[in-house]
Amino acid sequence: MKQIDNDWLDEICKMGHGAKCCKYIVVAGAKGICCAKSDMMLKATINNQTHMLARADNCDGYGVKT
Repeated sequence: MKQIDNDWLDEICKMGHGAKCCKYIVVAGAKGICCAKSDMMLKATINNQTHMLARADNCDGYGVKT
C-alpha cells in the first residue's frame, strides 16, 4: 500500500467529511495513511463493515481518478 498525499486525501478521499469520506482509508503503521483498495482481503473486510461513518467509494484506488 502507498501512502496517500495530503492533496489526494482532501480532494478525492474527502477525509474528515463524514459519510462522504472514502471508507478505504487506513493507517498502515510507518507508511501513514494509505488506500486499502489494492489489498483484496482488507477491502473485503472493510466492505463487510456496517458501523463505519465513512461510507464513500470515491475513486478506483490511490492515483486513479474516476
